[in-house]
Amino acid sequence: MKKIRLIAIFFAALMVVNGFNFVTYAWDYPLDIDVVYISFNYNTGSYSEDALSIIPGYGGSVIQREWDNGGSTNLKFAYIKSQTNRKIQVQFWHNQNQSQSYNFAIGAAASEGISFGDVPYATVSFPSNNNGYSEIRTYQLNGTVAGSVGKRYVKFAWWCVNEALSMGYTGNHYYYTLLDAPQAPMGIPWTSVLDYACVWASGQTSAENAATNITNSLYTSGFDYETGSGAPRYGGWSSFYLTQFISELGSAYEVNCLDMGKAVTTFGNAVGCDLNLTTFSGTFALNCIDPIGTPAPTNNPFSSPLIGDDCRYGGFGYHAFSQNASNVTWDACLKYDIDSNPDNVSNSNPGCGTTTTGYSWILPCNESESAYIQRLVDDWTSWENCSNRYNCGYFTYERAFAVN
Repeated sequence: MKKIRLIAIFFAALMVVNGFNFVTYAWDYPLDIDVVYISFNYNTGSYSEDALSIIPGYGGSVIQREWDNGGSTNLKFAYIKSQTNRKIQVQFWHNQNQSQSYNFAIGAAASEGISFGDVPYATVSFPSNNNGYSEIRTYQLNGTVAGSVGKRYVKFAWWCVNEALSMGYTGNHYYYTLLDAPQAPMGIPWTSVLDYACVWASGQTSAENAATNITNSLYTSGFDYETGSGAPRYGGWSSFYLTQFISELGSAYEVNCLDMGKAVTTFGNAVGCDLNLTTFSGTFALNCIDPIGTPAPTNNPFSSPLIGDDCRYGGFGYHAFSQNASNVTWDACLKYDIDSNPDNVSNSNPGCGTTTTGYSWILPCNESESAYIQRLVDDWTSWENCSNRYNCGYFTYERAFAVN
């Protein structure tokens, strides 16, 4: 840790600060006091006072001692928005006589970044014959976590007050701010997921808006729609190959609705959106859609791009998307047509995705289930007129899946 030594008389006139009676010692100069480690998530069984448990990725261990060994380890941690008075645990080391015990008043203040609280000065005991190491000191910080989703950092400047010694800096400490406790399949979030989700949903204060931002970011993430068989790339109903998915973000691999429904649910739940995977199954024709990636707008993604108004063949056998507990829907797989004639593919004004004034594609975000199905499903499915689109298929809610 970088050292900045100041003349000891800087604080010599101070006898009491924050209720601490200061004692000075005779030193073998130069005096060094270092931060050995900081643990933001020291209690892995609870986050009522400290940071949440997170892991780097599949098979990883819960992160503790996020800052260690003079900064050789510097790992991220996570809080829920607007939490107050978080606690951390810190250990220190000094370079003085090992046979003597010492008490120092040590604290820290944020010098850069966005802080969730300063470290108030507290007495730290250094037992004799302990190789210069201190007790493990629990500090209660005196601030509040930011009130929105984000990925932020803070840098701390540490001081030993009774010896007027600047101990240097620790950081940059990077941390995530979530909306709420994360949910399955991200009950213990991955940092590799939070690195995306907290940036995509940055600044959002509600689950609805965070899920919308995540859905938009996934729709524009570079994937193309699978127009051959419509098969998923990243696992079937019960699994999501999340490690592979993250490694291929930004690439033009082909995906289907199941891939993207699981992605919205996973990335949303990592920040606390409380979403579930839903499927609508049957054999139903489509209104005009604009699938993810390069396929052209269509009502028949698996054959010729357009098959005529009120199509009576083609379409989906099932469709997957993400919903909350109120069955409000987010879908990163496609945009759909909301003009007055959404199944018109042979004429213009309005045509497929257009109106007389311009384009009318929207990405389904924060849409009621009924409005979503009404816009997605064409009146005609197979051989019958599906005037009530709910009759065109059936829903399966809260489909559980594991990530790897």
